[in-house]
Amino acid sequence: MPKDRKRKNMLIIACIMLFAILFTLVPSFSFSVTAARRNTGSVAEEYVRYQSRLQNIEKITDLEENGFRLLEDQVFAMPLQKVPEDTPEEAVDEVWFYAALDKQYHRLAVFLADDNGQILYKTDQLEANYCYPGERTAAHREACIGIFSGCGQ
Repeated sequence: MPKDRKRKNMLIIACIMLFAILFTLVPSFSFSVTAARRNTGSVAEEYVRYQSRLQNIEKITDLEENGFRLLEDQVFAMPLQKVPEDTPEEAVDEVWFYAALDKQYHRLAVFLADDNGQILYKTDQLEANYCYPGERTAAHREACIGIFSGCGQ
């Protein structure tokens, strides 16, 4: 056998052995890319804490201290249509729509507030909170199509 052929065969054997060794070692060096679980309690307890933080928001200025990030490009005024027989003297002419994301769980919440920032209505029961990022399927697929722009920022 010529020398070059012997070298080539030895190189092939060495590559196969190296591949076999690396193939057996890779599982021991694997790592997880999922978030680490906190040992703060059960999922039910964490959800109760989250709901408590949401319920503590009484003014728009309370968002940050309760762990929510205001989506500033999703703030706008909505004029109200007045019905003469049902309109009290101090009725508001418009309400402000605010969208905010929970910093810990990334759940979207919607707030309606008056001109002074006092919360009139709030909810986090939105279909966007039941979509699975990175997947084409969701709890209700139709609701996940472009609900708000910029939520993933």
